Amino acid sequence: MEVVPKQNPDGTWSLFAKCKKHDWFYKGKPPITHGCEECWMTYYFMQGAGSANFAESTELLESAINHLIESDARGEWDFEPSFDMNIEKDGLD
Repeated sequence: MEVVPKQNPDGTWSLFAKCKKHDWFYKGKPPITHGCEECWMTYYFMQGAGSANFAESTELLESAINHLIESDARGEWDFEPSFDMNIEKDGLD
């Protein structure tokens, strides 16, 4: 995943994340690629980065998880996540 500047229709600039392998930019919907870890990482990164506060981030994350469960129930979930992660407290409350 890389973060790149992109010009908006009104002429202003924003930063967007994209999958380097598929050149997929976040557009508010899940990626159409099948099983690409980088596309999904870009999707969830931008979902979190687009929110202005913690409460909104939490609601977006809850919505994303619910959509994931619904996609899996329909047989559309195509990614096996890696659960090898390390979570550290950063001292912020």
